Amino acid sequence: MRGWKKNLSPEQMRVNLQVRRTPEEAGGYHVDTLDLYAARARAAYIRQAAIELGLPDDTIKRDMGHVLLKLETLQDEAIRQNTKPKSTVPLMSAEDEKTALALLQAPDLIARIVADMERCGMVGESNNCLAGYLAAVSRKLDTPLAILIQSSSAAGKSSLMEAVLAMVPPEERVHTAR
Repeated sequence: MRGWKKNLSPEQMRVNLQVRRTPEEAGGYHVDTLDLYAARARAAYIRQAAIELGLPDDTIKRDMGHVLLKLETLQDEAIRQNTKPKSTVPLMSAEDEKTALALLQAPDLIARIVADMERCGMVGESNNCLAGYLAAVSRKLDTPLAILIQSSSAAGKSSLMEAVLAMVPPEERVHTAR
């Protein structure tokens, strides 16, 4: 049996199926590609394999039924594995983790966050930047914070949001447009 792992839909079971008699028996061999869910294709395969192997159609049909049931189980598991969300969070090295923990324990952490925001161009908005940053990092909590940026037109709301998002790793950003 080959090719069954390519079937990522439960509506199709296209495979390359090979059947042969064991060497100690009278030989015989048949191979074809077919969709096991197509009755006409199965019937044609069974008929031809029975001729090639010198066996009754019922024997091939029964064995194909066992193969199909096993393949359905394997395919269901493969589909489940392929539809699982894949983690895109990069792993940290031990040294990076040590550095990050030292930063988190730094007594001047708040000042460093504000300074980083200023380096991103958000000068004079330290309270708003800090509030936005704290809301952004709260995404890791069970109950994250929400923030609403409200101001008059052309007051820099988008700039504030972009500066805050610049501090969030790309794999953690979720952007919803209105």
